[in-house]
Formats: sequence, C-alpha cells, structure tokens
Amino acid sequence: MRNSLFRSFLLLPGAATLAIFLAGCVTSSTTVQSETVQSIAWLPDESGMLALIDKVYLNVDGSQTEGQNLYHVSNSGSIGNSMNATDVTPNTAPNGPYWNAPIVFVSSDGSTAITQFGTDIYSLGISSGNDTDIIQNTALFGVSPDGKYAVTNQSPLNAPGIFTTYLLTTTPTTPDLPRTTVLDIISNQALWLNKDQYALTIYDSTGANKVVFSHVAIYNSGGGIPVTVIPNGDVSFSAGAFASGSNELFVRNFANGIDRINLTTMKRDTIVSSDSVESMDVSSDGTLLVYSSSKTTQALTLFAVNVENGHTKMLTTGISKPVLSPKKDMIACINSSGNIQMVPVSTPP
Repeated sequence: MRNSLFRSFLLLPGAATLAIFLAGCVTSSTTVQSETVQSIAWLPDESGMLALIDKVYLNVDGSQTEGQNLYHVSNSGSIGNSMNATDVTPNTAPNGPYWNAPIVFVSSDGSTAITQFGTDIYSLGISSGNDTDIIQNTALFGVSPDGKYAVTNQSPLNAPGIFTTYLLTTTPTTPDLPRTTVLDIISNQALWLNKDQYALTIYDSTGANKVVFSHVAIYNSGGGIPVTVIPNGDVSFSAGAFASGSNELFVRNFANGIDRINLTTMKRDTIVSSDSVESMDVSSDGTLLVYSSSKTTQALTLFAVNVENGHTKMLTTGISKPVLSPKKDMIACINSSGNIQMVPVSTPP
C-alpha cells in the first residue's frame, strides 16, 4: 500500500484553546454510526496508549457529521475517555492543504504529547490536560525522540516540500533556520533517527511495471543537503522503522521486502525477501521486527521476525500499521474494521 495519504486532524483538550474552533464542533449528534482509528502511540511504561479516532455520527435530522478526538486507550486496547469533551470536525484530507500523516508523539517520561490541531501544532500535558499552541500555520512531520526538535512542512500536496526544524526547548518555540526545500518527496512523515537526524523518502522514477523507485535521504536536524543517501528504500508512513539501540534503519525495498542498514557501518542485508510489505515496526534493540503483508492472502497478515536468525511467525490477519509496545510483548494494530486490535508477541526462537 504505497504512498497512502492519511487524514490528520488531532484534537487537543482545553476549552479555552478550542474556543475559536467551536463553529466546527459536533454538537447535534445522537448516534455513532462508525469509528475509525487513525493513529496509535504507546505510553513509555506500557500502561496504555493514545489514539486518534474519527467518528461518523447520525444526527437527529438524519444528516451525518464527522468528528475526531484524541482518546486514552488501556493496554488491553479498550478505548477510554476523550481528551476533550467535544469532538471537532476534521479539515479536508490530508489535514487541510498539507500532505502529512497523523502524528501523536509521547515524551520519554510519558508526561507530554505533541500533535497537530488544524494548521497549528500543540504541546499538551497528558495528565493535566493543559495545552499550548507552540507552532502556527504549518504541518507536523515528526518530533525527535528526545522531544528537542519538531520538523514541519509548509507545502501543499504535489508541491516541493519546504521543511523547517523548530527548537522545542525554547519559549516561544523558535525555528532552526534555514528552511530546506525537498523535491519529489514521497514521505508524509519524517522518520527520526539517532544523532538528531531524520529520514525522508524521495521519488526517483516509475518503472514499466508501474513500480515506484525511490531512495532514502537522511538530514541533520537543521536540514540542508542530505548527509546520507540510501538507494532502493522507502520510509514513508509506517514503511520504515528505526532501532535506536543498535542504530539500524529498516526500509521497504523495491521488491516490497525489508532491508536492514546499520548506520554505523552502513552494512546492508535483507531481512524479508520479495513480499508485499505494507507497514512495519521494530524493537529498540533491533531484535524483533513486526510487519503486515498482503502477499499470502487478500487480507493483510501480521508477521513477527527474529532479526538475528530470520525465523518468522504468522500472528493474525486483517490488520495494518502494527505498533510494537516498549516491552516488545504486545502489538497495537488497526484492524480491517478501523478498530484497535491487541496482539501478544514474542521473538520467534
């Protein structure tokens, strides 16, 4: 499922902050007709998650209204309270004029989340519910693992990406200039790496069989020219993963398999051969890889891989976007119905 576009419109708590958006709030809904989970992020102690959920309501007059909210989710997958009392009507996909995937960043101490609401980016206290509008009029592409940087894109769909990195440790938040223009970008999310770097997928060409050929460009946090270019690779939304403990980047290759690149030695090897990989995640130590694929059945199938010996185990079907828990014992997935599905996992022997 290459180059999928995802609607992103994350809801934040705080009635005062949201007052200017009340005209778009869902107020006349009576019945939930459907709900779809857009994005999931684990809390670092594995006590639960945050999930962006889109709901369609049947109003009393027979019309339909769409609303989104950010919800607390237990570590068993049950959805709890929303982080704001009122849902908000989403902008047109993806996230208004911007091309970016839904982002829910949770700090390493589990106290703070960073996400996007409309065309502004917010920081919020997960327990307190206090929120701060930190960056205006841009699209969030990612937050560094230490919460120091946010990389944003000011460009609309099908235009060159204009990226700016912001320092989140200053008040007010300040841009780390200059801005970087990226041509032929495929990624709708930045994959952050160690050493204050992030990776994007860049389009190369389309073959006669309509296979998209692309490469991965790695940038320092301040942007500029790429410091590393990796051919035959894709890290667009959920198509790549990074193991911080082993400094290894996992990319989807042209054959829709998975390659591993050690960013210290630049040694590259294939972990999953020719396949139909849709999305992936990896443990921080780089030993357990989980991915979804449509190769064996019509429905997406979830696999676990022992990265060291290549042993693979099929876990379940009908899911996408696996998110591995911090203790690498559970996977939170979005199933074919758009709901959260929890799957226990262990490294295949």
